[in-house]
Amino acid sequence: MTEPLHIEVVYPLPDRQEILSVRVPHGCSVREAIEASGVLTKYPEIDLEKNKVGVFAKLVKLDSPLR
Repeated sequence: MTEPLHIEVVYPLPDRQEILSVRVPHGCSVREAIEASGVLTKYPEIDLEKNKVGVFAKLVKLDSPLR
């Protein structure tokens, strides 16, 4: 069995960055990881259909698997 991934979801704000750590299974989607982080609950103004997301500064699609 593969160990879960430890990831950080970062939401940049004008005066700081919100960094949320979460463990997710290998292969989960970027969307699933963002949802698991709780950032959407904490910042309901985030619209995943309109905001761009990236992994290591490269734009990715929400259904991209994490590895």
